[in-house]
Amino acid sequence: MQVEDFSTIVRRHQTCNRINLSLHKIGFLPLSRVPNCY
Repeated sequence: MQVEDFSTIVRRHQTCNRINLSLHKIGFLPLSRVPNCY
């Protein structure tokens, strides 16, 4: 149960960071404004 919850959280972080980095790549966000997802 706890391992599944942890992997779900990690997957959410990776998805969120991927979205933020793609927004940065197209110039929508400056790198200093890219939020880290926790």
